[in-house]
Amino acid sequence: VVHATTFAQDSQDIYLDWELPKSFSVAEEDVSVLSFKDAYYHLSEHTFPIYRKKIRLPENVDQVAVQVEVLEKSFFPAEEKHLKGEVPSDHSLTWRISYERKIPYLIFSYIPIDADYKVDRFKYALNLTYKDYDIQYRSALMNSVLAHGDWYKIKVSHDGLYKIDKDFLADMGLNVSEIDPRKIQIYGNGGAMLPENNATPRYDDLVENPIYVKGEEDGSFDENDLVVFYGESPHRWELDSENTFKHIQNIYDDHNYYFLHVGDENGKRIVTTENSLDENLEVDFYTDRQFYEWEDQNLKHTGTQWFGEYFSFDEQYTINFNFTDRIKIEPVRINARAIARSTSSTSLECMHNGTEVLNVPIGTHVNSSVYVDDGEAFAEFISMDHVLDINVSYNKNGNSSAFAYLDYLELQAKCELKYNGGQLVFREPSTVAVGNVTKFNLMLNTPLTTSSLVVWDVTDPADIKGLLVDEALSFVSATDRLRTFVVHDLNNASYMDPIFDAKIENQNLHGHEPAELIIITAPEFLQAAERLAEFHIQEDG
Repeated sequence: VVHATTFAQDSQDIYLDWELPKSFSVAEEDVSVLSFKDAYYHLSEHTFPIYRKKIRLPENVDQVAVQVEVLEKSFFPAEEKHLKGEVPSDHSLTWRISYERKIPYLIFSYIPIDADYKVDRFKYALNLTYKDYDIQYRSALMNSVLAHGDWYKIKVSHDGLYKIDKDFLADMGLNVSEIDPRKIQIYGNGGAMLPENNATPRYDDLVENPIYVKGEEDGSFDENDLVVFYGESPHRWELDSENTFKHIQNIYDDHNYYFLHVGDENGKRIVTTENSLDENLEVDFYTDRQFYEWEDQNLKHTGTQWFGEYFSFDEQYTINFNFTDRIKIEPVRINARAIARSTSSTSLECMHNGTEVLNVPIGTHVNSSVYVDDGEAFAEFISMDHVLDINVSYNKNGNSSAFAYLDYLELQAKCELKYNGGQLVFREPSTVAVGNVTKFNLMLNTPLTTSSLVVWDVTDPADIKGLLVDEALSFVSATDRLRTFVVHDLNNASYMDPIFDAKIENQNLHGHEPAELIIITAPEFLQAAERLAEFHIQEDG
């Protein structure tokens, strides 16, 4: 299906700054031509100055029509009349769609000369014909959401629910008395680093996240009103091929960022819906995971890997892990990675209660071009302790010149699905399979009624959903993929506080024209670079 719609593309007027005529050499003859600032020329076809515009189009565009309306014009000075000539009708306004890396761009050219007048001001409109697609997605591709309005950047550091109250809004500089809480919106794209592979899918722009706003019904943000949103840590966890968690350290930032905006329309809200799914699996536990990674040393000042604790003599480091409601008869999985420089076999040793629970052999492939080798290993152990203290040391195996660095330490443990108040964020890999529908049985360790208990599915931050909890403290969800849930009670004290970062200026990356050529030069070569740029403008447009 193909349908047409008109999209108002950046409706600002275009003002032309006319200049004195320029002189060009055409076929070994000097030719004077009309000129305005930033004009283009196709001297092989004609000598008229051209206004040229390149605009990124939605990916699903099918056809484009351009219309130009003259708003202001003025007579040519007498000394320029002989230069204006008669603009051929087939050259006055032309356009085409060009594709760059599969992204469509409109390139249109307009000769701003109208009979005996030169055009001083005009505006253009685009009529776009689309393939069947979501109009909101089309708009997002044409303009960034940050292009208009007031935007407030806030940051978080852990997975979980965060609250924004009246004082927080006031501290950011908002006039709370003028806020309609129904218009409050939160935008964010989750916590992971952007993929390095350009072919990996990612959001094209900031997306709005569903949120909960307490007391918004009256259209006034009052003393006890509250905004609750789900924020993600910048460090993420993924399942490996063995269905175990592997952490991904964000090497650029220890915070993740969200953007608050009071819009013209009501914001997205979390909605709880009934489901009629029949469970085929039940669980009353989840897999908690924690990691320790100190980004302190970047060896040889190169690459993206950073390392932490240093081992050269007899150093030992103790790292503590605390799992709430850990099932102590279930094994704890430990995984570690380290790097070392040694010509003989060495290893990283991890001890718990005086017993070795993990040995990480480290390779010896080092030479003039390979500074260090690495090693990684995992194991499982049983412990009855509430706090798991891991003592880490380096076995140099008699090589006095050997040294090592700890990269990271990961622990994973099965825990009871018990709610102790506050908030509980959890995931369980064993529930994941095609066609699986899992019943999660909660335990309550707080004087709450069932009606006060709230469960949200926060797997997709752009599509957070509420789930019904029955009288037996259970809820049901499809688990054909790994899902993340958060249990809480809508109590102000249950939520973390975000950090206000800054009010940001409007920006419109989607509306920018991409550069076709960028010249980077030292200051002493600036004039030569400008001549080169002018050459490409005239020759290539």
